[in-house]
Amino acid sequence: MFNSASFLEPLERSKIPKLFVLGDSDSFCSVTGLKSFVDSLEEGTADFKVVEGADHFWFGNEDLIVDIFEMAFFEIKMKVVALVSGGKDSTFNQLHCLANGHEIVALANLHPKVEANDELDSFMFQTVGHDVITLYAECTGLPLFRREINGSSVVVGSDYIPEDTDEVEDLMALLMNVKEKIPDIEGVAVGAILSNYQRVRVENVCNRLGLTSLAYLWRQNQQELMENMISAGIEAIIVKVAAMGLSEKHLGKSLQKILPTLMRL
Repeated sequence: MFNSASFLEPLERSKIPKLFVLGDSDSFCSVTGLKSFVDSLEEGTADFKVVEGADHFWFGNEDLIVDIFEMAFFEIKMKVVALVSGGKDSTFNQLHCLANGHEIVALANLHPKVEANDELDSFMFQTVGHDVITLYAECTGLPLFRREINGSSVVVGSDYIPEDTDEVEDLMALLMNVKEKIPDIEGVAVGAILSNYQRVRVENVCNRLGLTSLAYLWRQNQQELMENMISAGIEAIIVKVAAMGLSEKHLGKSLQKILPTLMRL
């Protein structure tokens, strides 16, 4: 495996913190071989742990490997740019970033062109309420980076291959600008929960820029997530409805008030 240039090159280029964990009974990879590779990486970008008695498939050590990575991830503190849409999910994800010790140093937002409708037919981005985004910067005191959405949903398959006219490249350009102005940025906070389409594309952009995607809400139970938002003091207000069972009468209601209705649908 460690003779494959295609496998090694991305790891050698990446500035993202990396943790390599190997069992000393692994029959596919040697401790000395992996340690030699880790030692060749830029200082401070990689750590190496050897687990006594563990084999390649971690039989009997499954809980241990989970604990190792959870502890390591919590120890990593990154400077983060938060993608904000005006919605509750991106806001709540920021709170998770702070709770995990990361530092949010900037906000970033993609918005429709001035002459376009407030809501775009986008597979990727929420644009309803984009006119309040500047208030986020005022409230937090953080620099806000914004860019118009010029592309559209072109590559709509399960995987994403960069295409100049796709709206994902607007995200790429936005985060490139953030990196130019704040070179030590390391992570991107994104409020993705269930959309694999969105997750794949954000991670594609992050990988190309050497950034880490931080999506703490990913695949959380929907009811528990909304209850946690309410408990945390999130004041989310319904500004648009587009689902069966919801109508204009629900507009302006808080998440706390509308939650019982959502649970019945």
